[in-house]
Amino acid sequence: MAKYILDLTEEQAKTVAQACEFFARIKMGQFNEIPYLLLSDELPGNDYCTRRDTANKYLLDARKAIYPELQGVGHSYGAGKIADADRAFDVYQVLRHALGDPRQPFQLGKTRPGCTKLE
Repeated sequence: MAKYILDLTEEQAKTVAQACEFFARIKMGQFNEIPYLLLSDELPGNDYCTRRDTANKYLLDARKAIYPELQGVGHSYGAGKIADADRAFDVYQVLRHALGDPRQPFQLGKTRPGCTKLE
């Protein structure tokens, strides 16, 4: 098996890690993670919760069309089902650790903005 060495700046490594995480989560059917990976303070507007909820509604429909066997919010394939998703997640893990993130894979939950429903 050939080995490859990539020479990346820290910012490039962060971008590759994010791309690998995004790809892996989509391939595993974790469409509900897409808004969290894409919504950013860099985008205009302060209606995070509304945009997240609207996106999730459409993303759930898209996931049903692509993966009809995955029913319900939060259901997805895990590791071991889709080879290229597993490889992408492995690259993400290596880069994440190289960038100094010591968390284990099941401790990766990010702090997310809270949303309060106003009556």
